[in-house]
Amino acid sequence: MTEDVDVQVRVTDLAGFEKGDQLGLVWLPVAGLPADVLRRAVTAAEQALTPGGWIVLPCPLLPKRPIGAAVARLGLALAGGAAWTADELEDILRAAWEDAALGIRLIAARRP
Repeated sequence: MTEDVDVQVRVTDLAGFEKGDQLGLVWLPVAGLPADVLRRAVTAAEQALTPGGWIVLPCPLLPKRPIGAAVARLGLALAGGAAWTADELEDILRAAWEDAALGIRLIAARRP
């Protein structure tokens, strides 16, 4: 049996989330976001989700070579943001949910 499903794609900023949105998925790119902005975005997104809804935080990996990683961190810092680690992102998500079901890592690759 197939149910009718309403799929909408919205591009918005932090002010675009509202408590009654009933979203099933929120995609929040985190590269370069300052900590206070990311925390507010996760909190707002969490309140806009339906029960069982997902927040996905795509975060590009830093280059493996130390000089490349340092250059990437410097660029993000100059732009006012940060390079996030998985542990830091988990801490932010755990602050939004008391009983967060974490531990899943979404790793994706794009063919050049």
